[in-house]
Amino acid sequence: MNNIIKFIESNLLVFSSLVDSEVLELECDCVSSNIVDYLKLNYRFDYKNICVYYSDNKICVENCCD
Repeated sequence: MNNIIKFIESNLLVFSSLVDSEVLELECDCVSSNIVDYLKLNYRFDYKNICVYYSDNKICVENCCD
């Protein structure tokens, strides 16, 4: 979980700029295998209004800010 927080923190500016319903899809090899494994086992991870989840062999990121 700590790896996901670091991942979000290091990309927070980019992730925060995503607009409503926009999903940033990343190839799994662009993300630490620990993060991929965690997201495969868990529904999603939310931190600072950023939602990260695994879907269709990709890591997806959304800005969940209202």
